[in-house]
Amino acid sequence: MSIPIGPVQGKAWGTTQSIFNFNGIDVNRLISFAHGYCSEHRHACKFSRFFVLRGKMKITIFSGEITDETILTDGMCTDVPPGVWHRFEALEDSDTIEIYWVALDNNDIERRTTGGISTE
Repeated sequence: MSIPIGPVQGKAWGTTQSIFNFNGIDVNRLISFAHGYCSEHRHACKFSRFFVLRGKMKITIFSGEITDETILTDGMCTDVPPGVWHRFEALEDSDTIEIYWVALDNNDIERRTTGGISTE
């Protein structure tokens, strides 16, 4: 099976291109202009991993009154879990891989009753 590479899409901060999207995993290449940044946003179910191939990126995580900034350079990465407000900013021209995935929760069961053996 062949999975096509998506078209390059222009953004205010640079370009993005889907290079893999299958079975809950989405890999995108971000080419970012120096000082370009994305909107503050969050994903309901997706994790995001930012892996910098070349350049310098700042990943900001907003958690209540705390703001965490992580600076990434060549070969570095960081993850953002679902439900967390975040944004990225290129501190210089940058080439970054962003990987999205969804993790299943093995403890996702909620029981209303207990099981047993019927005596009837």
